[in-house]
Amino acid sequence: MDDDDAKYYNEQIKLFEQNSENTNTLLRQQLSVVRSSLGAVNNTLADVEYNENLMKVWINRITEYMNTLKAETNEKMSLFSAKIEVE
Repeated sequence: MDDDDAKYYNEQIKLFEQNSENTNTLLRQQLSVVRSSLGAVNNTLADVEYNENLMKVWINRITEYMNTLKAETNEKMSLFSAKIEVE
């Protein structure tokens, strides 16, 4: 191996080391992005679950109200029908 070969291989080794460091830096950055994304997805799923439960509660309340309204309307209609029959 002559002096030019040694310089060439040393340069290649340095380039490889630099590329390895750049690759490691990029991998760390990507890992950070993935962690942030997963955190955001987890928060979104928690929000969806909360909203779903909230909607179920309000749908149940509306259903109860509608059933009560229906019962009251039927009762008043029965009284109205009875009044018409009496008259």
